[in-house]
Amino acid sequence: MSLYQGRLEDLNPGDGARVLLSGLNLPALARLVSRQMDGPLAGRRLLILAPTALEAEDLAGDLSFFLDSSRPTLLPAPESKPFLGQTAGQAPWADRLLALHDLAEAGRPAVVVASMAAALRLVPPPAEVLGRTLRLRRGQ
Repeated sequence: MSLYQGRLEDLNPGDGARVLLSGLNLPALARLVSRQMDGPLAGRRLLILAPTALEAEDLAGDLSFFLDSSRPTLLPAPESKPFLGQTAGQAPWADRLLALHDLAEAGRPAVVVASMAAALRLVPPPAEVLGRTLRLRRGQ
């Protein structure tokens, strides 16, 4: 067993545990996460925080390359500044709600990537997100 493989086995957190990784470039982190999602973290939901929005977008792209079973979702930071009279379009808010829904929905794995700015914003409780979800199918 290589030193790398031994270290991967050490990263098997219990339910609700947090793991802090630093010093990896984004593609290496994406590969590490993908290996864990296919192994000890299979079927779990995972929130990955990146320092900046650009790094979060890059990491989500790298993860989509490596992940087979689930697609990563990017949690964007709201771009509006309501106290300055600026508003953003609806797309960032819809993307935020999709990411929050992916984190809240039990029974399926999810990988959500967020910048620190996006993660620091207040969000509704998971039950509120799920309770206000309306699924529409083509033709309804």
